[in-house]
Amino acid sequence: MNGNDHAQPQLLDHEVRITRLEEAVKHIQHSLDRIEGQLIAFLGEMRTEQKALRESLERQMAALREEFHRDRRFSAMVLLTTQLAVVGALLRLAGVL
Repeated sequence: MNGNDHAQPQLLDHEVRITRLEEAVKHIQHSLDRIEGQLIAFLGEMRTEQKALRESLERQMAALREEFHRDRRFSAMVLLTTQLAVVGALLRLAGVL
């Protein structure tokens, strides 16, 4: 027996711990790489979704502006028609027509 017999299992335990630690670090790095890839894909999807929402909002705003102008023209036509009817009624009352 030499004096190193007792130290050998501790050395092996230390090497096993280092090996396990290296494997754990590799696993964590792999997981982080996968998560980073998923985040990049998610960011791309969000940008695509944001672009689609922005385009939809622009179309809806254009449709609302067009509808507003149509409603305004219709209101003006109703107002003018009402005014013509009032003028016609006044002319009839006055005996002009």
